[in-house]
Amino acid sequence: MASWTRVQTLKLLEVLQDYPNLFQICHADYKNRVKKSQSLNEIAEKTKCCRPETSVKDVILKLRTLKTQYLKEKNNIIRSKRSGVGANEVYVPILWCYDRLNFWDNTGDEVVGESNISFLSEHFDPTSSEIIAEPEVHSLPKTSRSLHTTVPVG
Repeated sequence: MASWTRVQTLKLLEVLQDYPNLFQICHADYKNRVKKSQSLNEIAEKTKCCRPETSVKDVILKLRTLKTQYLKEKNNIIRSKRSGVGANEVYVPILWCYDRLNFWDNTGDEVVGESNISFLSEHFDPTSSEIIAEPEVHSLPKTSRSLHTTVPVG
């Protein structure tokens, strides 16, 4: 397995942009293994123009390496900023293609929460103490068996 040159890596990153199902968690086909496999095969074929020996395994390993390096550099920047250093002393990434890997920032794996304020504004009138609309309450179906059962002793 030969190493990747910068030109080959840039070609891989250029081709990868056409396949968001490989890096955007919120994409409809992200969990579809068949489509992911097809995408990886197509990427391997498209990168053969500048790297003829490219296989799907090579593409997977290179992408995994690039993502690991990118996240390591990004964490170094975040840690540097948190440490309280001056703006001139913030960590500068040494990875040559760091700026081209920022598509991994928008993968959709961020946790999105919902504010309680939106719930309150939908159901309560702030000028009075009355409820505008009753919140929906979903109850579990009733079961015929009790949660506590007694076992006869001996």
